[in-house]
Order: sequence, then structure tokens, then C-alpha cells
Amino acid sequence: NEQVKLFSATDGEKALALCDQEKIEVIFSDWNMPNLNGLELLSKLKNQNYNAKFYFVTSNQTARFVEQAKGAGADGFFSKPFVPLELVDELKKSGILAD
Repeated sequence: NEQVKLFSATDGEKALALCDQEKIEVIFSDWNMPNLNGLELLSKLKNQNYNAKFYFVTSNQTARFVEQAKGAGADGFFSKPFVPLELVDELKKSGILAD
């Protein structure tokens, strides 16, 4: 019986502050956010050696986007709109959720 604790942030700066306050294992981030976009958030977390899986949830999956995100260290992508079971399957594949 696993317990999952969810957090939400309305912009990138708030997400970064939340990561400073909580031990977060998985981050689902939009690419376009106010104050700090998803790529900037990911870069700041990597620079701080923050150890969390990082996924983008976005409608912007151009080749340039994928290249930038992978180069910055993103663990994966979900297209909007996404199917919740896809998210669960990915978390199971990553070993974050048990089968």
C-alpha cells in the first residue's frame, strides 16, 4: 500500500521553492510557465544536484524541444492531452511505482 503525496506550483519559481522545502521524487512540469519556464527549472534543479525524475507535460514536442529537454536532462515527455494510464505506466517502468 503506497502513499503518494502530491504538490502543485503555479509557476517555475514556486516549483523551485517547493523543491527546496520538500523531497520530491518525480516532477511533472509544463514547458511554458511564468517567472521560470520548465527548461530553466530543470537546469536550476540539475545545478543544485536535485535528485528527482523530471518529465515535461506539454503540447510542444518539436525536434528542437526534444533536443533541448534531453540535453538538459529530462527523463521523458508526455503530450497534452495525456492519458493518466500512460503516466502510471511510465512511473512503473521507472521503478517509482510498484506493479
